[in-house]
Amino acid sequence: MIGLSNSGITARIKAWHRDETGSFTILSLYFFMASLILAGIAIDFTNRSASESKAQAATDAVAHAALYLRDENSEGDAKAGALAVAQVGMPSEVYGAAITADDIEFGVWDPVTRTFLAVPGSNDAVRVTALRNVERGNIVENLLLRIVGFKGFEIAAQSTWETYVPECMLEGFVAERTVDMQSNNEFKSGFCIHSNQNLKLSSGNVFEDNTHVTLPIETNVQLPTSGMESNPGLDEALDDGSYRLRILRKMEMMVEDIWAGGTSYLPDYIVNPLPVYHSNKQFRTTDVVPGSVHRMECPGTNQQMNMVGGLYSQMVLITNCKIKFQNGVILEDALIISTSTTAKAMSATSGLQIGRNDNCAPGGGATLMTYGGFEAPADMQSYGGQIIARKSIEFSANASGIQGISLISGQDVIGTSNMVMGFCGGIGMDPVLLAQHFRMVE
Repeated sequence: MIGLSNSGITARIKAWHRDETGSFTILSLYFFMASLILAGIAIDFTNRSASESKAQAATDAVAHAALYLRDENSEGDAKAGALAVAQVGMPSEVYGAAITADDIEFGVWDPVTRTFLAVPGSNDAVRVTALRNVERGNIVENLLLRIVGFKGFEIAAQSTWETYVPECMLEGFVAERTVDMQSNNEFKSGFCIHSNQNLKLSSGNVFEDNTHVTLPIETNVQLPTSGMESNPGLDEALDDGSYRLRILRKMEMMVEDIWAGGTSYLPDYIVNPLPVYHSNKQFRTTDVVPGSVHRMECPGTNQQMNMVGGLYSQMVLITNCKIKFQNGVILEDALIISTSTTAKAMSATSGLQIGRNDNCAPGGGATLMTYGGFEAPADMQSYGGQIIARKSIEFSANASGIQGISLISGQDVIGTSNMVMGFCGGIGMDPVLLAQHFRMVE
Protein backbone atom coordinates (compact mmCIF):
# COMPACT_ATOMS: atom_id res chain seq x y z
CA MET A 1 0.00 0.00 0.00
CA ILE A 2 1.34 3.33 -1.02
CA GLY A 3 0.82 6.02 1.52
CA LEU A 4 0.47 9.72 1.04
CA SER A 5 2.53 12.25 2.78
CA ASN A 6 0.98 15.03 4.70
CA SER A 7 1.87 17.40 1.90
CA GLY A 8 0.17 15.10 -0.62
CA ILE A 9 -3.04 14.93 1.39
CA THR A 10 -3.04 18.65 1.77
CA ALA A 11 -2.62 19.09 -2.00
CA ARG A 12 -5.52 16.68 -2.70
CA ILE A 13 -7.80 18.55 -0.33
CA LYS A 14 -6.93 21.86 -1.91
CA ALA A 15 -7.52 20.43 -5.40
CA TRP A 16 -10.91 19.01 -4.40
CA HIS A 17 -11.85 22.32 -2.87
CA ARG A 18 -11.00 24.15 -6.09
CA ASP A 19 -12.70 21.58 -8.33
CA GLU A 20 -16.03 22.96 -9.79
CA THR A 21 -16.97 19.83 -11.68
CA GLY A 22 -20.80 19.14 -11.25
CA SER A 23 -21.69 22.60 -9.91
CA PHE A 24 -23.98 23.20 -12.94
CA THR A 25 -26.13 20.26 -11.88
CA ILE A 26 -26.95 22.01 -8.62
CA LEU A 27 -27.66 25.32 -10.40
CA SER A 28 -29.89 23.55 -12.87
CA LEU A 29 -32.02 22.36 -9.99
CA TYR A 30 -32.72 25.99 -9.11
CA PHE A 31 -33.57 26.78 -12.73
CA PHE A 32 -35.79 23.74 -12.90
CA MET A 33 -37.70 24.76 -9.77
CA ALA A 34 -38.09 28.31 -11.07
CA SER A 35 -39.37 26.96 -14.39
CA LEU A 36 -41.92 24.81 -12.57
CA ILE A 37 -43.16 27.83 -10.63
CA LEU A 38 -43.45 29.96 -13.79
CA ALA A 39 -45.16 27.12 -15.64
CA GLY A 40 -47.55 26.69 -12.73
CA ILE A 41 -48.40 30.37 -12.76
CA ALA A 42 -48.93 30.28 -16.54
CA ILE A 43 -51.09 27.16 -16.41
CA ASP A 44 -53.21 28.36 -13.51
CA PHE A 45 -53.74 31.85 -14.91
CA THR A 46 -54.57 30.38 -18.32
CA ASN A 47 -57.07 28.12 -16.61
CA ARG A 48 -58.53 31.15 -14.85
CA SER A 49 -58.86 33.05 -18.13
CA ALA A 50 -60.51 30.07 -19.83
CA SER A 51 -62.92 29.70 -16.90
CA GLU A 52 -63.85 33.38 -17.08
CA SER A 53 -64.51 33.08 -20.83
CA LYS A 54 -66.67 30.01 -20.28
CA ALA A 55 -68.62 31.73 -17.50
CA GLN A 56 -69.19 34.79 -19.71
CA ALA A 57 -70.40 32.68 -22.61
CA ALA A 58 -72.76 30.83 -20.27
CA THR A 59 -74.22 34.03 -18.79
CA ASP A 60 -74.74 35.46 -22.29
CA ALA A 61 -76.62 32.33 -23.38
CA VAL A 62 -78.67 32.15 -20.18
CA ALA A 63 -79.61 35.84 -20.31
CA HIS A 64 -80.74 35.60 -23.93
CA ALA A 65 -82.75 32.47 -23.18
CA ALA A 66 -84.37 34.04 -20.11
CA LEU A 67 -85.53 37.16 -21.98
CA TYR A 68 -86.61 35.17 -25.03
CA LEU A 69 -88.71 32.82 -22.88
CA ARG A 70 -90.07 35.68 -20.77
CA ASP A 71 -91.67 37.16 -23.88
CA GLU A 72 -94.35 34.47 -23.82
CA ASN A 73 -94.05 32.86 -20.39
CA SER A 74 -94.25 33.65 -16.70
CA GLU A 75 -91.16 34.80 -14.86
CA GLY A 76 -90.88 31.44 -13.10
CA ASP A 77 -91.13 29.44 -16.32
CA ALA A 78 -88.62 31.72 -18.03
CA LYS A 79 -86.13 31.21 -15.20
CA ALA A 80 -86.64 27.45 -15.29
CA GLY A 81 -85.94 27.36 -19.02
CA ALA A 82 -82.90 29.58 -18.63
CA LEU A 83 -81.51 27.37 -15.87
CA ALA A 84 -81.80 24.42 -18.24
CA VAL A 85 -79.55 26.36 -20.63
CA ALA A 86 -77.16 27.06 -17.74
CA GLN A 87 -77.01 23.35 -17.00
CA VAL A 88 -75.77 22.75 -20.53
CA GLY A 89 -73.16 25.51 -20.46
CA MET A 90 -72.01 25.07 -16.85
CA PRO A 91 -73.33 21.75 -15.51
CA SER A 92 -73.72 21.85 -11.74
CA GLU A 93 -71.94 18.54 -11.24
CA VAL A 94 -68.79 20.22 -12.61
CA TYR A 95 -69.20 23.89 -11.73
CA GLY A 96 -71.46 23.75 -8.71
CA ALA A 97 -74.16 26.40 -8.21
CA ALA A 98 -72.54 28.90 -10.58
CA ILE A 99 -75.91 30.24 -11.81
CA THR A 100 -79.01 29.97 -9.63
CA ALA A 101 -82.57 31.25 -10.01
CA ASP A 102 -81.67 34.24 -7.82
CA ASP A 103 -78.89 35.11 -10.25
CA ILE A 104 -81.48 35.74 -13.00
CA GLU A 105 -83.05 39.17 -12.44
CA PHE A 106 -85.74 40.70 -14.63
CA GLY A 107 -86.07 44.46 -14.73
CA VAL A 108 -85.54 47.53 -16.89
CA TRP A 109 -82.49 48.95 -18.66
CA ASP A 110 -81.85 52.69 -18.81
CA PRO A 111 -79.86 53.36 -22.00
CA VAL A 112 -79.02 56.91 -20.94
CA THR A 113 -77.38 56.07 -17.61
CA ARG A 114 -76.56 52.54 -18.78
CA THR A 115 -77.89 51.05 -15.57
CA PHE A 116 -80.06 48.05 -14.81
CA LEU A 117 -82.86 48.19 -12.24
CA ALA A 118 -84.33 44.91 -11.00
CA VAL A 119 -88.13 44.99 -11.22
CA PRO A 120 -89.85 41.68 -10.44
CA GLY A 121 -92.41 40.78 -13.07
CA SER A 122 -90.84 42.88 -15.82
CA ASN A 123 -90.14 41.49 -19.26
CA ASP A 124 -88.18 44.47 -20.57
CA ALA A 125 -84.66 43.39 -19.59
CA VAL A 126 -82.72 40.74 -17.71
CA ARG A 127 -79.40 40.54 -15.88
CA VAL A 128 -77.67 37.21 -15.21
CA THR A 129 -74.68 36.73 -12.92
CA ALA A 130 -72.41 33.69 -12.71
CA LEU A 131 -70.27 33.21 -9.59
CA ARG A 132 -67.49 30.80 -8.71
CA ASN A 133 -66.28 31.65 -5.21
CA VAL A 134 -65.47 30.26 -1.79
CA GLU A 135 -68.98 30.86 -0.50
CA ARG A 136 -70.45 28.65 -3.21
CA GLY A 137 -67.65 26.13 -2.94
CA ASN A 138 -66.86 26.20 -6.64
CA ILE A 139 -63.67 28.22 -7.00
CA VAL A 140 -61.44 27.74 -10.02
CA GLU A 141 -58.93 25.33 -8.50
CA ASN A 142 -55.22 25.72 -9.15
CA LEU A 143 -53.02 22.91 -10.35
CA LEU A 144 -49.58 24.00 -9.13
CA LEU A 145 -49.99 27.22 -7.15
CA ARG A 146 -51.79 25.28 -4.46
CA ILE A 147 -48.30 23.98 -3.54
CA VAL A 148 -47.57 27.43 -2.13
CA GLY A 149 -50.97 27.61 -0.41
CA PHE A 150 -53.04 29.41 -3.13
CA LYS A 151 -55.96 27.04 -3.66
CA GLY A 152 -57.77 28.83 -6.44
CA PHE A 153 -59.38 31.91 -8.00
CA GLU A 154 -62.79 33.48 -7.51
CA ILE A 155 -64.42 34.70 -10.71
CA ALA A 156 -67.65 36.45 -11.67
CA ALA A 157 -69.36 37.08 -15.02
CA GLN A 158 -72.43 39.15 -15.82
CA SER A 159 -74.61 39.72 -18.87
CA THR A 160 -77.47 42.18 -19.39
CA TRP A 161 -79.96 42.03 -22.26
CA GLU A 162 -82.92 44.19 -23.23
CA THR A 163 -85.89 43.91 -25.56
CA TYR A 164 -86.24 46.34 -28.44
CA VAL A 165 -88.10 46.78 -31.69
CA PRO A 166 -85.95 47.58 -34.74
CA GLU A 167 -86.88 50.93 -36.23
CA CYS A 168 -87.68 49.33 -39.58
CA MET A 169 -90.33 47.19 -37.88
CA LEU A 170 -92.03 50.31 -36.54
CA GLU A 171 -92.03 52.29 -39.75
CA GLY A 172 -90.68 51.36 -43.15
CA PHE A 173 -90.55 48.44 -45.59
CA VAL A 174 -89.27 45.05 -44.43
CA ALA A 175 -89.16 41.90 -46.56
CA GLU A 176 -87.72 38.44 -46.08
CA ARG A 177 -86.88 38.22 -49.78
CA THR A 178 -86.95 41.36 -51.94
CA VAL A 179 -87.99 44.99 -51.64
CA ASP A 180 -88.78 46.07 -55.20
CA MET A 181 -89.47 49.75 -55.88
CA GLN A 182 -89.93 51.12 -59.36
CA SER A 183 -89.04 54.69 -60.38
CA ASN A 184 -89.33 58.26 -59.14
CA ASN A 185 -90.19 57.48 -55.54
CA GLU A 186 -89.11 59.78 -52.71
CA PHE A 187 -88.11 58.49 -49.28
CA LYS A 188 -88.18 61.12 -46.57
CA SER A 189 -85.58 61.53 -43.83
CA GLY A 190 -85.81 58.74 -41.27
CA PHE A 191 -87.56 56.28 -43.56
CA CYS A 192 -86.25 52.70 -43.41
CA ILE A 193 -86.03 49.90 -45.98
CA HIS A 194 -84.75 46.46 -45.09
CA SER A 195 -84.50 43.20 -46.98
CA ASN A 196 -82.98 39.94 -45.79
CA GLN A 197 -82.01 39.11 -49.37
CA ASN A 198 -82.27 41.73 -52.13
CA LEU A 199 -83.20 45.30 -52.99
CA LYS A 200 -84.35 46.11 -56.51
CA LEU A 201 -84.71 49.69 -57.74
CA SER A 202 -85.40 51.41 -61.02
CA SER A 203 -84.15 54.94 -61.62
CA GLY A 204 -85.11 58.29 -60.18
CA ASN A 205 -85.64 57.21 -56.57
CA VAL A 206 -84.50 59.85 -54.08
CA PHE A 207 -83.26 59.03 -50.58
CA GLU A 208 -83.08 62.02 -48.27
CA ASP A 209 -80.37 62.39 -45.63
CA ASN A 210 -80.81 60.02 -42.68
CA THR A 211 -82.78 57.42 -44.60
CA HIS A 212 -81.74 53.83 -43.85
CA VAL A 213 -81.43 50.97 -46.33
CA THR A 214 -80.08 47.72 -44.89
CA LEU A 215 -79.28 44.29 -46.30
CA PRO A 216 -77.11 41.42 -45.06
CA ILE A 217 -74.70 42.24 -47.92
CA GLU A 218 -74.70 45.75 -49.35
CA THR A 219 -73.92 44.49 -52.84
CA ASN A 220 -77.26 42.63 -53.03
CA VAL A 221 -78.80 45.65 -54.78
CA GLN A 222 -80.14 45.42 -58.32
CA LEU A 223 -79.93 48.78 -60.09
CA PRO A 224 -80.38 50.01 -63.65
CA THR A 225 -77.27 50.51 -65.79
CA SER A 226 -76.99 54.08 -64.52
CA GLY A 227 -76.39 52.61 -61.04
CA MET A 228 -76.22 54.72 -57.91
CA GLU A 229 -76.20 57.97 -59.88
CA SER A 230 -79.82 57.47 -60.86
CA ASN A 231 -80.87 56.90 -57.24
CA PRO A 232 -79.43 59.88 -55.34
CA GLY A 233 -78.78 59.31 -51.65
CA LEU A 234 -78.87 55.52 -51.87
CA ASP A 235 -75.13 55.08 -51.52
CA GLU A 236 -75.11 57.05 -48.25
CA ALA A 237 -78.19 55.23 -46.94
CA LEU A 238 -76.87 51.70 -47.53
CA ASP A 239 -75.59 49.61 -44.64
CA ASP A 240 -75.23 45.97 -43.58
CA GLY A 241 -77.92 44.42 -41.41
CA SER A 242 -80.14 41.41 -40.90
CA TYR A 243 -83.31 40.75 -38.88
CA ARG A 244 -85.29 37.71 -37.91
CA LEU A 245 -88.89 38.61 -38.71
CA ARG A 246 -90.25 37.35 -35.39
CA ILE A 247 -93.64 38.98 -35.91
CA LEU A 248 -94.36 36.50 -38.73
CA ARG A 249 -93.56 33.55 -36.46
CA LYS A 250 -95.86 34.85 -33.73
CA MET A 251 -98.92 35.38 -35.92
CA GLU A 252 -100.69 32.16 -34.94
CA MET A 253 -100.28 32.89 -31.26
CA MET A 254 -101.63 36.41 -31.71
CA VAL A 255 -104.58 35.22 -33.80
CA GLU A 256 -105.45 32.39 -31.42
CA ASP A 257 -105.44 34.78 -28.48
CA ILE A 258 -107.72 37.28 -30.22
CA TRP A 259 -109.95 34.53 -31.68
CA ALA A 260 -110.45 33.09 -28.19
CA GLY A 261 -111.38 36.48 -26.75
CA GLY A 262 -108.04 37.11 -25.10
CA THR A 263 -106.74 40.59 -24.43
CA SER A 264 -102.96 40.25 -24.85
CA TYR A 265 -102.89 41.76 -28.34
CA LEU A 266 -106.06 43.80 -28.44
CA PRO A 267 -105.84 47.58 -28.89
CA ASP A 268 -106.86 49.84 -26.01
CA TYR A 269 -110.05 50.94 -27.78
CA ILE A 270 -111.52 47.42 -27.51
CA VAL A 271 -113.68 47.34 -24.39
CA ASN A 272 -115.57 44.14 -25.20
CA PRO A 273 -113.26 41.26 -26.17
CA LEU A 274 -116.15 38.81 -26.47
CA PRO A 275 -116.74 38.29 -30.20
CA VAL A 276 -119.67 39.60 -32.19
CA TYR A 277 -120.50 37.03 -34.91
CA HIS A 278 -121.43 37.83 -38.49
CA SER A 279 -122.48 35.58 -41.37
CA ASN A 280 -123.28 38.04 -44.15
CA LYS A 281 -120.32 38.22 -46.49
CA GLN A 282 -121.01 41.91 -47.06
CA PHE A 283 -119.59 43.77 -44.07
CA ARG A 284 -120.77 47.37 -43.68
CA THR A 285 -120.10 50.24 -41.31
CA THR A 286 -123.56 49.68 -39.83
CA ASP A 287 -122.44 46.20 -38.73
CA VAL A 288 -119.74 47.64 -36.47
CA VAL A 289 -120.27 47.55 -32.74
CA PRO A 290 -117.71 50.12 -31.53
CA GLY A 291 -115.19 48.76 -29.06
CA SER A 292 -115.85 45.12 -30.01
CA VAL A 293 -114.21 42.15 -31.72
CA HIS A 294 -116.08 40.95 -34.81
CA ARG A 295 -115.79 37.43 -36.18
CA MET A 296 -116.79 36.03 -39.53
CA GLU A 297 -116.21 32.45 -40.67
CA CYS A 298 -116.25 31.17 -44.24
CA PRO A 299 -116.92 27.47 -44.81
CA GLY A 300 -114.36 27.28 -47.62
CA THR A 301 -110.72 28.26 -47.74
CA ASN A 302 -111.12 30.40 -50.88
CA GLN A 303 -114.31 32.27 -50.07
CA GLN A 304 -114.38 36.05 -49.92
CA MET A 305 -116.07 38.69 -47.81
CA ASN A 306 -116.40 42.30 -48.89
CA MET A 307 -115.92 45.41 -46.78
CA VAL A 308 -118.19 48.02 -48.29
CA GLY A 309 -116.88 51.59 -48.60
CA GLY A 310 -117.13 53.80 -45.52
CA LEU A 311 -115.39 54.67 -42.27
CA TYR A 312 -114.63 51.73 -39.93
CA SER A 313 -113.45 52.74 -36.47
CA GLN A 314 -112.77 51.27 -33.02
CA MET A 315 -113.13 47.68 -34.08
CA VAL A 316 -111.33 44.40 -34.60
CA LEU A 317 -112.35 42.03 -37.39
CA ILE A 318 -110.96 38.52 -37.56
CA THR A 319 -111.93 36.05 -40.27
CA ASN A 320 -110.71 33.06 -42.25
CA CYS A 321 -112.22 34.59 -45.41
CA LYS A 322 -110.36 36.50 -48.05
CA ILE A 323 -111.12 40.20 -47.59
CA LYS A 324 -111.91 42.58 -50.44
CA PHE A 325 -111.78 46.27 -49.49
CA GLN A 326 -114.15 48.01 -51.81
CA ASN A 327 -113.69 51.55 -53.06
CA GLY A 328 -113.60 54.18 -50.33
CA VAL A 329 -112.85 52.01 -47.26
CA ILE A 330 -111.28 54.07 -44.45
CA LEU A 331 -109.85 52.32 -41.42
CA GLU A 332 -109.18 54.29 -38.22
CA ASP A 333 -108.42 52.65 -34.88
CA ALA A 334 -108.96 49.28 -36.51
CA LEU A 335 -107.33 45.86 -36.58
CA ILE A 336 -108.28 43.59 -39.50
CA ILE A 337 -107.05 39.97 -39.60
CA SER A 338 -107.47 37.30 -42.28
CA THR A 339 -106.11 33.80 -41.75
CA SER A 340 -106.47 33.02 -45.46
CA THR A 341 -103.20 31.81 -46.96
CA THR A 342 -103.94 32.83 -50.55
CA ALA A 343 -101.74 35.27 -52.46
CA LYS A 344 -104.56 37.83 -52.38
CA ALA A 345 -105.92 37.13 -48.93
CA MET A 346 -106.44 40.89 -48.66
CA SER A 347 -107.01 43.09 -51.68
CA ALA A 348 -108.40 46.51 -52.47
CA THR A 349 -109.95 48.06 -55.55
CA SER A 350 -109.08 51.74 -55.11
CA GLY A 351 -108.94 54.39 -52.44
CA LEU A 352 -108.13 52.21 -49.43
CA GLN A 353 -107.09 54.47 -46.54
CA ILE A 354 -105.27 52.85 -43.61
CA GLY A 355 -105.19 55.18 -40.62
CA ARG A 356 -106.45 58.70 -39.93
CA ASN A 357 -105.07 61.56 -42.01
CA ASP A 358 -103.99 63.62 -39.01
CA ASN A 359 -100.43 64.76 -39.80
CA CYS A 360 -98.80 62.05 -37.65
CA ALA A 361 -100.85 62.83 -34.54
CA PRO A 362 -101.09 59.99 -31.98
CA GLY A 363 -103.98 57.58 -32.37
CA GLY A 364 -106.10 56.71 -35.35
CA GLY A 365 -103.76 54.11 -36.83
CA ALA A 366 -104.83 50.79 -38.32
CA THR A 367 -103.28 47.35 -38.86
CA LEU A 368 -103.95 44.66 -41.46
CA MET A 369 -102.54 41.18 -40.83
CA THR A 370 -102.83 38.04 -42.93
CA TYR A 371 -101.32 34.58 -43.35
CA GLY A 372 -101.48 35.21 -47.10
CA GLY A 373 -100.64 38.20 -49.30
CA PHE A 374 -101.91 41.74 -49.83
CA GLU A 375 -102.59 43.68 -53.04
CA ALA A 376 -103.74 47.25 -53.56
CA PRO A 377 -103.31 48.11 -57.25
CA ALA A 378 -104.34 51.76 -57.06
CA ASP A 379 -104.43 54.80 -54.80
CA MET A 380 -103.68 53.28 -51.40
CA GLN A 381 -103.14 55.79 -48.60
CA SER A 382 -101.50 55.20 -45.24
CA TYR A 383 -101.43 57.49 -42.22
CA GLY A 384 -100.00 55.41 -39.42
CA GLY A 385 -100.92 52.19 -41.20
CA GLN A 386 -99.37 48.73 -40.78
CA ILE A 387 -99.62 45.69 -43.07
CA ILE A 388 -98.17 42.33 -41.97
CA ALA A 389 -98.34 39.48 -44.48
CA ARG A 390 -96.74 36.05 -44.73
CA LYS A 391 -96.74 36.38 -48.49
CA SER A 392 -96.04 39.34 -50.79
CA ILE A 393 -97.33 42.88 -50.34
CA GLU A 394 -97.96 44.69 -53.64
CA PHE A 395 -99.26 48.23 -53.69
CA SER A 396 -99.59 51.45 -55.61
CA ALA A 397 -99.94 54.44 -53.34
CA ASN A 398 -101.39 57.87 -53.77
CA ALA A 399 -98.47 60.16 -54.62
CA SER A 400 -98.93 62.24 -51.48
CA GLY A 401 -100.89 59.72 -49.43
CA ILE A 402 -98.17 58.14 -47.30
CA GLN A 403 -97.40 59.63 -43.91
CA GLY A 404 -96.47 56.78 -41.62
CA ILE A 405 -96.41 53.24 -42.97
CA SER A 406 -95.08 49.85 -41.87
CA LEU A 407 -95.00 46.95 -44.32
CA ILE A 408 -93.63 43.58 -43.16
CA SER A 409 -93.67 40.69 -45.62
CA GLY A 410 -92.48 37.10 -45.44
CA GLN A 411 -91.84 37.30 -49.17
CA ASP A 412 -91.60 40.55 -51.17
CA VAL A 413 -92.63 44.19 -50.82
CA ILE A 414 -93.41 45.51 -54.30
CA GLY A 415 -94.24 49.15 -54.96
CA THR A 416 -94.83 51.19 -58.07
CA SER A 417 -93.71 54.69 -59.10
CA ASN A 418 -94.18 58.32 -58.15
CA MET A 419 -94.81 57.79 -54.44
CA VAL A 420 -93.66 59.95 -51.53
CA MET A 421 -92.92 57.97 -48.37
CA GLY A 422 -93.43 60.31 -45.43
CA PHE A 423 -91.94 59.51 -42.04
CA CYS A 424 -93.68 60.03 -38.70
CA GLY A 425 -90.85 58.86 -36.45
CA GLY A 426 -93.12 56.33 -34.77
CA ILE A 427 -95.63 58.97 -33.68
CA GLY A 428 -99.10 58.02 -34.80
CA MET A 429 -98.00 54.46 -35.63
CA ASP A 430 -100.56 52.92 -33.33
CA PRO A 431 -101.98 50.49 -32.69
CA VAL A 432 -99.36 48.27 -34.31
CA LEU A 433 -98.61 44.62 -33.63
CA LEU A 434 -95.04 44.13 -32.51
CA ALA A 435 -92.66 41.31 -31.70
CA GLN A 436 -89.80 42.02 -29.36
CA HIS A 437 -86.21 41.48 -30.43
CA PHE A 438 -83.32 40.96 -28.04
CA ARG A 439 -79.86 42.46 -27.74
CA MET A 440 -77.01 42.46 -25.25
CA VAL A 441 -76.38 45.88 -23.72
CA GLU A 442 -73.74 45.14 -21.10
